[in-house]
Amino acid sequence: MVECKQIVLGRGEPHPQTCRKCGIDEKCLQSDAPSAPAEVNFLPEGHSYHEVGPVTVYIAGPMRGKPFFNFPAFDEAKAKLESEGFRVVSPADLDRQAGFDPELLGSYYDWHDLNKCGFSLMDAIERDVEALKKCSGIFMLSGWEASKGAKAEKALAEWMGLSVLYQDDADPREDEEDVLEEALRITKGDRNASYGPPDQDFKRTALMWSAMKGVHFEPREVAMFMIALKLSRETHQCKRDNWTDIAGYARCGSLCKT
Repeated sequence: MVECKQIVLGRGEPHPQTCRKCGIDEKCLQSDAPSAPAEVNFLPEGHSYHEVGPVTVYIAGPMRGKPFFNFPAFDEAKAKLESEGFRVVSPADLDRQAGFDPELLGSYYDWHDLNKCGFSLMDAIERDVEALKKCSGIFMLSGWEASKGAKAEKALAEWMGLSVLYQDDADPREDEEDVLEEALRITKGDRNASYGPPDQDFKRTALMWSAMKGVHFEPREVAMFMIALKLSRETHQCKRDNWTDIAGYARCGSLCKT
């Protein structure tokens, strides 16, 4: 086998690969890569496969808690990507090759439980990471933001400089509020209308706590304790809502007079 240098689509830089069919770049690209269509219909308008599409993509997305561990969604995405000319690596296929098939568990299985079905998370992480390292891009399924595994795979892909594609076309970070913007909107809008101004709401709460415990509480201390509660919850499970609420309670605390 002869080592050759190829331009990996979507990377725009030489990438050393071992050519199994020839020692010439042009022939290798013609024989070793799938034929690429002029346009890929799930990409943003105006972008072509040759501009942003990697040759081989790894599918990442939510699994735990989804019916049949979301294998149907992975299979559907794989079929679509292959129809567009991509080569695809799917964790669902890797799991099946390792002897795990959620179809055998039945529709009433608790899809949050990995232990009862004999699934080895550590083995899956090892084979998925090894597979991702051999790809030139990653395709993020809808709902990836709520998956620890998908977020970790995306971070690894970005660290390696791979292309990142999204099932929902655009990078959701472009239009998504950050936690500070969301907290400001909530505390100035819905929550403010539902519970009253923070200084009044937290003052009532402080008076109740003081009466119940026989210890004087200030309104701003209510915000501090609620932030501590959210920090405790964040140590149990990482969630965006925790950070949004922490930011919201910080703003409410700043509005409370001492």
